[in-house]
Amino acid sequence: MIVFPTSSDIYLEQDGEKVATVQSYMASKRDDGYHIRLSRVYMIDVKRSLYSLSNFSLVVEKPGGIIVYTGCRWKSITEEGTLDSMICETADIIAERREEAQP
Repeated sequence: MIVFPTSSDIYLEQDGEKVATVQSYMASKRDDGYHIRLSRVYMIDVKRSLYSLSNFSLVVEKPGGIIVYTGCRWKSITEEGTLDSMICETADIIAERREEAQP
């Protein structure tokens, strides 16, 4: 059986705390770091603003290991929906580093 990550397995973390879940991501390596497109970002911690996050991590838990992109910063955020919605449709981030570990 092949198991793929779900939205609870992909999330943003800041200061060791899970602050948002992500439905999916797509990453590519470039000269200035890892460029990552996130889709359907949902803020868990309603006391924080998505826009206020800086130097955060993207964590991808998957069968057989974990991938962590660190030193993340926003490149762009696209929102759709109603005022004060906690979900953004797409966001682009740039990460400084990528680490992979076994469980």
